[in-house]
Amino acid sequence: MDFLLLIHFFYFLPIFFSKAPSIYFYPLICTYFC
Repeated sequence: MDFLLLIHFFYFLPIFFSKAPSIYFYPLICTYFC
């Protein structure tokens, strides 16, 4: 579970800070949550 929390932390932070990286991170997130 700790590893999953790290994934949340590092993948969602760039989305909150900037909209541009979210384009690259969304497919990665979708593989875990969709």
